[in-house]
Formats: sequence, structure tokens, C-alpha cells
Amino acid sequence: MSPESESEHTNDEKPTRTEASEQWVAHVTKEFNSEVKYAIDGAIFSLVGGGVLAALYKNLKEHYDITPDEIPYRLDSVFETLEHTFGVKGARTLSRVVARRLYFRLNLQFVEKENYRLQDYLEDAKKKLKLKKE
Repeated sequence: MSPESESEHTNDEKPTRTEASEQWVAHVTKEFNSEVKYAIDGAIFSLVGGGVLAALYKNLKEHYDITPDEIPYRLDSVFETLEHTFGVKGARTLSRVVARRLYFRLNLQFVEKENYRLQDYLEDAKKKLKLKKE
């Protein structure tokens, strides 16, 4: 077998430890982002209703070209839209509700922190999950 083909593996070969680790990280990231989207949808729907959620989706698509599935990957634009729509205090309130829902679903303890934005809570949740895993 040539050195070039040694790095490639067939379906019969197991992935290397690095490949397996990268696959696991991608899987966990996808699951985390799915939970984030679920928490965002649930929080907005429960606080202001399905009509507002639909309007938010429409706004994100028209002004930022963000589809609902892209929301977890484009949180800066989503938070900007929430601030524009609900004001800074309203966006922070929504962020806390989203974070509470997410932490509950991930079985993490939620601690409210002044001036935290949604992105801050999500980074905190990722750190807690990493510590929990270790």
C-alpha cells in the first residue's frame, strides 16, 4: 500500500482516533445547535406567539438571508433582529428565556447573569457541557 493510500480507509477499516473525534464533535455540535433552535422557537412562541415567530423568520430571511435552520449559526444577526424588534431589554429577556429552556433541556444549572446576551449564555452552556463530559 502506498503512503498516500494508507491515510485513506475503506469501509472495512475503522476511522482513526482523530477522525472519530472529529465526527463526534460534529455530531455534538449539530445536536447542540438543534437544541438551540428548539429553545429559541419555544421561547418566542410561548412569549409572543406563532405569528411573531413567523414574522421573525420572514424578517431574518428578507434582511439577512437566514433560514430557520441557519439560526444557531448566525446568532449575531438573530440577536440584532431581536434587539431591533423588541428593544435591548426585550431581546435580553428573550435571551434569558431561551437560555433557561436550553439549560433545562441539556440538564444544566441556569444562572442568570446581568448584561449576558444569548451568545454569552450559549458559550457558557458549551463550557458546562464540556466540563460535564470530562
